[in-house]
Amino acid sequence: VISRMHQKASSKPKGSIPKYQVVCYLFDCLFLDGKYIDNEPLNRRKSWLHSSLRMNNFYRYSESIKDGKELFDAGRLLGLEGVMAKEIKGTYQPGSRSDNWLKVKYRSKTECLIAGFTKGEGDREALFGALHLLEATDEGENTYRGKVGTGFDLKTMRKLLKIFNKITISEKPFETKTEDDKKSIWLNPVLRCEIEYASLSSNDTFREPVFIKLIK
Repeated sequence: VISRMHQKASSKPKGSIPKYQVVCYLFDCLFLDGKYIDNEPLNRRKSWLHSSLRMNNFYRYSESIKDGKELFDAGRLLGLEGVMAKEIKGTYQPGSRSDNWLKVKYRSKTECLIAGFTKGEGDREALFGALHLLEATDEGENTYRGKVGTGFDLKTMRKLLKIFNKITISEKPFETKTEDDKKSIWLNPVLRCEIEYASLSSNDTFREPVFIKLIK
């Protein structure tokens, strides 16, 4: 990308498609006029950044929004992954986690049917690895939403496995092919569970799913 930025406007990279204009949004400044300024507060760094920029169609200054709730709600409506919350007087701390910057992600909850599970490995060898999930759509059909492998404690896994042993079936209860078809055990999809997830991926499976509880 950097090399293409330095090419002449008349020179187009082979295979490039001039369909969308690339815009660079600048939101922080760590080095200015030969000095590191990462130990300065964020509001001061942003002020210096803003005064140093020549705005055009390619480089733009990323404004701060004071009303965090309003921004959060707007981001959800736009289908964004989340928002960044930053301490206005916080310094930049490279290479370490800090409360000065917090990524606030959107999470959704839904009910799913458990359609099967993968065999456990390592510490889970005697239990299971992950659960195959189906979700009912508005059309009344069950859609495959991928697997969930986190959110379980040992007690819950043992409880689930006892129930699974009673509802095992020989054929997969959905048509979607998965990479784990050959190493999965299929279940009659009668058990419902609550799942929390970040969003749906391009293939309509859950991103970052977490098992919450079994629904009776």
